[in-house]
Amino acid sequence: MRSVLGLVALGVLFACAPNFQLTRVDPSPRAAKSPDQVEVYLEEPARSYAVIAVWKGEEEAFGDQVKSLRQKAVHQAAALGADAIILSVQKRIGSPQGSWTAAGDVLLFGTLTRVQARLIAWR
Repeated sequence: MRSVLGLVALGVLFACAPNFQLTRVDPSPRAAKSPDQVEVYLEEPARSYAVIAVWKGEEEAFGDQVKSLRQKAVHQAAALGADAIILSVQKRIGSPQGSWTAAGDVLLFGTLTRVQARLIAWR
């Protein structure tokens, strides 16, 4: 019984593990910056820019993961020397995470949060 509960707990843990992907569009080297120097936009900025990379993050958990994913995107942008990011957020509430207990099946509902950030450099 303990081994079954342990396997179920391990499955739920891995189902909630964050997933990140970075696609470089412009491989030109840029000096890294402090994350405080990276601007965050939720809409297209008025200034002319070039996309240097696209960062995608996904995390399923019980609660709002936007702040955490935004922070990870900003840190990635700073490491690549981006001036700003343009952030896009999608959420799906009610994604089932199954768990089993001695009392029977329990279905927990988490939130899947997906963030896409275009890492940009001003022209």
